Amino acid sequence: MSYGINTECSVISCNVSWKYHINAETLVGILSGKIPITGWEPHLETFFNELPHESIKGVMEENMLNTIQLVKIFETLPYVFQGKNFKRFIKHE
Repeated sequence: MSYGINTECSVISCNVSWKYHINAETLVGILSGKIPITGWEPHLETFFNELPHESIKGVMEENMLNTIQLVKIFETLPYVFQGKNFKRFIKHE
């Protein structure tokens, strides 16, 4: 399956600090609720807390995801991973 530029760039950003790498299919699967988050929490912490809002929005548009889906996944992260960046994002959505 082919993914858009925002998704592919987000995957690269999510993998920068980690030995094992998430791929676009897994990231989108987690964000859509089809794949369990277990083991990928650090990558999701990076996605939600370090990516620019434009990138998050781009991933949502490319993969037909909505804010409710992302909030649901965000809230499953450990509290210490629930940073302000995504909280600011949802306030503007």
